[in-house]
Amino acid sequence: MTTEVKLICEVSAWVRPAVLALAFMARIGIHLDYGAIVERIVSRGVKVIVERKA
Repeated sequence: MTTEVKLICEVSAWVRPAVLALAFMARIGIHLDYGAIVERIVSRGVKVIVERKA
């Protein structure tokens, strides 16, 4: 497995619970700027993983 594929797998494992939580919040009527939140979660996840690899 290439590093990129590993990175994507780690990020998706990290992001999925957060996305599910946001989807649940949307379903029960809490409306936030989901795009910005997901973007922040993904970028933070990538940063954490990259720092861990370094």
